[in-house]
Amino acid sequence: MITVSGGTDKEAQPVWVYNRYRGRNSSQIWKVVYLHQLGSDVYQKKGVNKFTGFRVNELFYFRSRLPMQRVAECVGASNIALKKWTKGRKAQEFKFDPISKTIRGNYWTSYAFSMEGNNLRCRTFNSRWF
Repeated sequence: MITVSGGTDKEAQPVWVYNRYRGRNSSQIWKVVYLHQLGSDVYQKKGVNKFTGFRVNELFYFRSRLPMQRVAECVGASNIALKKWTKGRKAQEFKFDPISKTIRGNYWTSYAFSMEGNNLRCRTFNSRWF
């Protein structure tokens, strides 16, 4: 499960990979929000990957369902942290790559999500993540 460190709805709080908590925990509830859902005029239908359910090569945000609804952001092309949503900030935008089956960043385009222990990071792409 992707979770916010300590379950705290705070700016720059690290985003981790962790075991599922018992019961409903809002720090582990995320929503994938595509740019076209924000009223963007750049939407182009590109299909849905049947394996993952992600829209193929379409930009999205990982938005937390904690009260402030912050988003995941690649910070310094390394760590992923909870940040206030900023329109047009490419470090907060991601897309699903159907060939490598990875979640890639829009700012550092050669980077993909990487799980290192409990840390969720953006790292140079080198293989599939599953």
